[in-house]
Amino acid sequence: VGVGDVCSFSQMDIKRHGNPDWMSFGMTSGTQGEQANHGKTELSLINFSIRNPAWKPQENEAMYISTIKALAKQDGEVASQSMMASMAQSMRGSMINRSPTPMLASMNVP
Repeated sequence: VGVGDVCSFSQMDIKRHGNPDWMSFGMTSGTQGEQANHGKTELSLINFSIRNPAWKPQENEAMYISTIKALAKQDGEVASQSMMASMAQSMRGSMINRSPTPMLASMNVP
């Protein structure tokens, strides 16, 4: 089925309109003229899939979405581990610099 140039972008076909700079992982085969600027196809695809969770994308798009989700999960885990390590280091530093005398005084220990 033939569609016009503008309408073909609405199909969110990353193989045809994806931009290799936006992590299409070699799935892009379109010419530079067929590629959307600034990752618009990829961003539209992610946005549409989030807003329409029951939607079933084509195989290439489904693979792209699952890869993005896996990378986001991995980034979240790394950020969480980094935050926990930073908090632990901060707590250790505050415990080392704290004198036990005021703590004991507040407990009325002779």
